Amino acid sequence: MALLAVDHFNARNSDVVADLADYDACPIVLNGTIYDTGYTDVNGVKQYTRMYSEPDVNFDAIVGAARSAVSGPIATLAGIDQIPQVSYWSTSAGLEDKGAYPYFLRTIPSDSAVSYGAAQLFDSFAYEEVGMLYVNDAYGQNYAEGFMATAAEFGIAVAEKGFSFNSQNSIDLALQAMV
Repeated sequence: MALLAVDHFNARNSDVVADLADYDACPIVLNGTIYDTGYTDVNGVKQYTRMYSEPDVNFDAIVGAARSAVSGPIATLAGIDQIPQVSYWSTSAGLEDKGAYPYFLRTIPSDSAVSYGAAQLFDSFAYEEVGMLYVNDAYGQNYAEGFMATAAEFGIAVAEKGFSFNSQNSIDLALQAMV
């Protein structure tokens, strides 16, 4: 999908984004190269350093990563190198810290807006107590902390438990601990 967007921009194809027709005189041509982070922070850092080690790859910006736990370390490195990073899916409120992530941007609202909406919804149903399971990584921990703080403002108690990403056993144990 990302490479299709690059192709559409370069061809000024306005089938999907009508405003591209207005950029006919724009001299900018995009070149997309995909690096797979595998949804892990370690692989994200490896791919970032790989970009620098490949002599034929020249980049001015990064699109991604999808997971906040991956975007954080990449945003740290990109900030040091003054490379803009735009994520389409990383929503952790922790990434709003411009001191830590000066070149990080996103195209989606942060979790602070989502956690407020969720707490407001539970409040509208007069819930006094809710349970929450979350991935025990930078994203999940930030979301859990933000939601618990927002829920407390509405007088809602939160029972919570974290689990390891991509581990069915950890998920099962977290579920069992909640009941």
